[in-house]
Amino acid sequence: MRTIIPVTALVFMCMPAWSGQSDVIAKARYVILRHHLISDRELKCSSLVYGVESTPRFAAVTVLERHGGGCPGDVDTSPRRFTLQMDTKTGRAQWDHGTTGEMRPIP
Repeated sequence: MRTIIPVTALVFMCMPAWSGQSDVIAKARYVILRHHLISDRELKCSSLVYGVESTPRFAAVTVLERHGGGCPGDVDTSPRRFTLQMDTKTGRAQWDHGTTGEMRPIP
């Protein structure tokens, strides 16, 4: 009998273990681009911040708008776009875009 594993699961299974904050940020960038959560241009004008609410099981990354240096907007502000929460064991991710703190699966 064959076991079918979704392609997204394979991607995370092939990645090395989560080793720290920079690894979490890199995985968050991958998820954002892979699932087209925001455009490349929007990502270039964003700051990804490792969440203090992260645990060994769930890593959180908050995505903030960045202004200045070629990015439009008031340089004195950095509004939150969304928070991404990733399961460090399965690689599954969810986000709270468009909601008030309610995490939902990524489309």
